[in-house]
Amino acid sequence: MTKRTNWVVMSVLAVLGGCQAPQAEAGPEVVPTKAAATQYEAPLRLPELALGFDASGAAEISAAQEQLRTQPDAQASYLALATAFLRAARSEGAAHRAYARDVIEVGLARTGDAPRLRLLSAMLLLDDHRFEQVIAAATELTGPLPYDPTPHLLIGDASLELGRYSEAETSFEAAIDLRPDLRSYNRVGYMRWLYGDFEGAVGALELALDSGSARDPESMAWCFADLGAMYLRRGEVGPAQKSGERALQLVPGYGPALSLEGRTLWEAGDLEGAREVLAQAAERSPSAESILWVVELDRALGRDAEAASGLSDALAMAEHDPRPVAHFLARHGEQPAKALALAEQELQERQNIWSWDTLAIAAARAGKSARAAEALANAQALETDDAELSLHGALVHLMAGNTEAAQDGLEAALAARPGVDPVLVAELRGRLGAS
Repeated sequence: MTKRTNWVVMSVLAVLGGCQAPQAEAGPEVVPTKAAATQYEAPLRLPELALGFDASGAAEISAAQEQLRTQPDAQASYLALATAFLRAARSEGAAHRAYARDVIEVGLARTGDAPRLRLLSAMLLLDDHRFEQVIAAATELTGPLPYDPTPHLLIGDASLELGRYSEAETSFEAAIDLRPDLRSYNRVGYMRWLYGDFEGAVGALELALDSGSARDPESMAWCFADLGAMYLRRGEVGPAQKSGERALQLVPGYGPALSLEGRTLWEAGDLEGAREVLAQAAERSPSAESILWVVELDRALGRDAEAASGLSDALAMAEHDPRPVAHFLARHGEQPAKALALAEQELQERQNIWSWDTLAIAAARAGKSARAAEALANAQALETDDAELSLHGALVHLMAGNTEAAQDGLEAALAARPGVDPVLVAELRGRLGAS
């Protein structure tokens, strides 16, 4: 998977994102040693927090709870319930991760050194942005799980977040060599998109969907949401809408698909419809990013009180989710010192192109031209074909006084995607016209 080969975008790539739960591998089962089995000493309790969860309307969680009640010492019971909660966290909100963590901790205590439970524990580390620990934990698991691609996917996902793209490619190649399935093809698609190969990315995601199973509709829905997001970043509203519809057919009310639907309505100019759908998505799975999409629309619709309330809610999340808040403030030229501090905080955890992109516009707004130029170079290092990256480059150049480069960046962004970020486009047009 090189930059030139014919080979989707996420804020954060969770290993359950666009993939199935860790699979039983083709190789021999690993028998834990006595030393390993005592590594997780804890009272032999049951995961009462997880078993007490009201699973009304959540068939997968309910069935897994019953399995655990009847088979409390079986590793498979803990795997099933933890996986069900992690899936719910992806579509319905991060609160479900606490239940998954409870299941994993108790499962390790009761069943000993269970490699597949340790995989799920590493996934939680990924969600916690502890990427170096993810790489270390997953690397250890490649030994006891030699036929399972999941450790390699985890290493690749963590490497992506750290901006180590060559290492991510290597890990994803190892995963696809072991098992070319929905998960590995999904990652290949993202890498192709990052390197500017849109057609190759679509082809890889189509292979991912062809590799999916009707028995796992949520993973298929995630992949359709990925595909739609990729189309949307090119301004191709029709294909994006179709992908979102497919995802919602597979999993009605699915959070990522609702978000995609709302953003396609927004791109098409239906602000009221977009606001309604994105508010549903934010209520279903609240995050700084989902709330700020609603704030953006409330501002556009003149609902200033609602916008101010939403922004306050997002700011309260900034400590644990700094990039969306930094990005919003920097785009709007608001609270530049805070935006820069949050962008630098984000960079302490992630060094991917999106973190650098946010830092570039935050530093530019704060008058830190040298820091902005450095960040912009890192954001554009892969030559990703993305209108927002071009537009943000235009802002950086404008703030540095380079109007010619700013004009070129604005024109490139609009040529690639006419509906890209109307607020920032209007500002750039106004300032360039006045220069």
